[in-house]
Amino acid sequence: MNCREVNEYLDDLILGELSPEIEIKIHDHLETCASCGKELSAREAAAAFLRTGNTLTPESRLYTRIAQQLPQAERKPTGASSWPRTLAFATATFVLGIICMRAADVFIMNAKLTPTAEARYRPAFRAPFSDTVLFHAAPSKHLVKL
Repeated sequence: MNCREVNEYLDDLILGELSPEIEIKIHDHLETCASCGKELSAREAAAAFLRTGNTLTPESRLYTRIAQQLPQAERKPTGASSWPRTLAFATATFVLGIICMRAADVFIMNAKLTPTAEARYRPAFRAPFSDTVLFHAAPSKHLVKL
């Protein structure tokens, strides 16, 4: 195995999720490669720290340093001060939509369109209206004597 392949498997090795064949190949590589051994040690230390449940507390000046390094952006109004502008834009969009729909409706209603195809409805079979059942179609042996 090469270093790139070993690096892909190091976390799984620490967690014990590898097959025995791959573990043997990784341990063979780790015996000959010092840089991969150092990487494994660093990852094992990080995993051990995470298992303890300890938390890191940043320096008190960290937030101040980050704020100084960020570019000063222009603040946009938020909250209640931006409502009038947003409401005006939404109202204008709604009115414009109504006007466009009405204009399309007027255009369609006033257009003198001639149909290009004609559709006719013809029923496939016209049965005569009857409120009685035709018994003569049934064989006489199936009729019940009354």
